[in-house]
Amino acid sequence: DAAASSGIETVVLRYGHLYGPGEEAYGKFVPLVIGNLMQGRPPYVYGDGSAEVDLLYVEDAVEATLRAATRPEASGVINVVRGTSHSLRAIATELVDIVGFLGDIRYVPDRPQKPSIRFDPARMHETLGTWPLVDLAEGLRREVMHVADASSGTYGVR
Repeated sequence: DAAASSGIETVVLRYGHLYGPGEEAYGKFVPLVIGNLMQGRPPYVYGDGSAEVDLLYVEDAVEATLRAATRPEASGVINVVRGTSHSLRAIATELVDIVGFLGDIRYVPDRPQKPSIRFDPARMHETLGTWPLVDLAEGLRREVMHVADASSGTYGVR
């Protein structure tokens, strides 16, 4: 490793599935669902919604980054993840509840769903310590509030 042989300390942070304010620019699942709900349209989920993702709120990614930058023992590769996966169905249902949408989630069975992905946060906790991670429901509520503030959405946020 060139960095190690030159005496330069390095750490590689591998971020999992980040979500939060600002991700709407990337056409990812959470902002697409929020966008549909805010326009009174149902959310669409590919497959049966059982595929799981490990969502980490952007604020927690920033915390991990700051900790990695200030801890000399932080080196090598560290997964920056929550360590808890949730199904796309559960995430869409939570967003439906937050927005107060009265319709149903639409499943698209003829489009393949992505495989479930799980990450191990053990090295992150060992190296960077622990802190109270933003709960999924709270993080989703914050993102909905961000979108509502930015677009003056038609639905109220609960």
